[in-house]
Amino acid sequence: SYSESFTVTVNDLNEAPTGLALSNASVSENAAGAVVGNVTVTDPDVGDTHTFSVDDVRFEVVGNQLKLVAGTSLDADTEPTVTLNITAEDAGELSYSESFTVTVNNVNEAPTDLTLDNTSVDENAAGAVIGNVGVSDPDTGDTHTFSVDDARFEVVGNQLKLVAGASLDAESEPTVILNITAEDAGELSYSESFTIIVNDLNEAPTDLTLSNASVDENIPGAVIGNLGVSDPDAGDGHTFTIDDARFEVVGNQLKLVDGTSLDADTEPTVTVNITAEDTGGLSYSQAFSIMVNNINEAPTDLSLSNASVAENAAGGVVGTLVVVDPDPGDSHTFTVDDARFEVVGNQLKLVAGTSLDAETEPTVTLAITATDGGGLQYSEAFTITVIDINEAPTELTLDNSSVDENAPGAVIGNLSVSDPDPGDSHTFTVDAARFEVIGNQLKLVDEISLDYETEPTVTLNITATDS
Repeated sequence: SYSESFTVTVNDLNEAPTGLALSNASVSENAAGAVVGNVTVTDPDVGDTHTFSVDDVRFEVVGNQLKLVAGTSLDADTEPTVTLNITAEDAGELSYSESFTVTVNNVNEAPTDLTLDNTSVDENAAGAVIGNVGVSDPDTGDTHTFSVDDARFEVVGNQLKLVAGASLDAESEPTVILNITAEDAGELSYSESFTIIVNDLNEAPTDLTLSNASVDENIPGAVIGNLGVSDPDAGDGHTFTIDDARFEVVGNQLKLVDGTSLDADTEPTVTVNITAEDTGGLSYSQAFSIMVNNINEAPTDLSLSNASVAENAAGGVVGTLVVVDPDPGDSHTFTVDDARFEVVGNQLKLVAGTSLDAETEPTVTLAITATDGGGLQYSEAFTITVIDINEAPTELTLDNSSVDENAPGAVIGNLSVSDPDPGDSHTFTVDAARFEVIGNQLKLVDEISLDYETEPTVTLNITATDS
């Protein structure tokens, strides 16, 4: 046998890589261009170089680092893991591919939007619910708390509402702008502004005013004053009613009905209830006291307690005057159109030293005027009866004052009596028994005669006595 040693050269052929390793297999969401980890290649050919490709275009390998392409990020909520294939190709173009699952780490993210399903509320509705607040948050299932920058509002549960006891007024604040902030469990927040429309509801009037609360008496249809209505609803129209039919409101003026007037002496104040009703049928009532101004009024009547006076009674009192005057307590002065009369106190009387004669003036008509304290007057005519008082005869005349002697029972003459009382009858007496008056004839008693020689004249007294 023969043996010999040979050296066989083993030719180094290029061999494909055999393994890939990734130093980290997770990445935070929302981190654009973030590095995932370092890629390591196992290759039998020591010192071989490698290029890398990834089957997901969002990724790339730069150097040996697996990373997201610049500007690209992941969202854990929609894609919690990403499976990708990395291929390493050596310088001889032999390659090896391996699949890796990259976990996308869920990082807390702020809410991104707020919605409100209703943005209006009725005025005057204390504690009213406005609407439901909705939150958009990339983190599914995250919880939220709410705050509002207007202390009149709150969010209870997910409901935006007015705080208990708080209400809004459309007239003074037709819209309210408020900011609602939603904060998630990780204390990230999002705020949004909402405009709340306050619905204008019809509201009852709240007050009535009257520019003047007095009226002069005796003025039919007089205007008292202007009514003013306080109503939360600006520009609302109103109609008026009054519980006293003597009054009405025309336009906004409170007045007496045409033809109607008031009397201060019988009704110094009048209380009326005025109701203002708005166009929606809501109303407000208020009582007003109307003062009736006492205007001086003329006397309306005169009466005289007696309308007769005895004749020949100088300065005689006729009677007492009484004045009817709508103004209680008013004072009066009197004038009489006949200068023979005057009023002293309230007594109608003849002026001192003046008397009347029933025979020449059986009645006297006179006008008496009463003037009140304000100068207003009332006049009335009175007929005064002059009472005929019996008066003594004032004179006797004898139509003949001679008689023949020696003529028994001779008639001397006719007696005439002057008497202020027309038609009065008279009887006669003579102080000489030889004479008598029969009828109106003065005569000698029968069988009696006179003697001229012894008694040429005879003086006698005749007395006439009236009835």
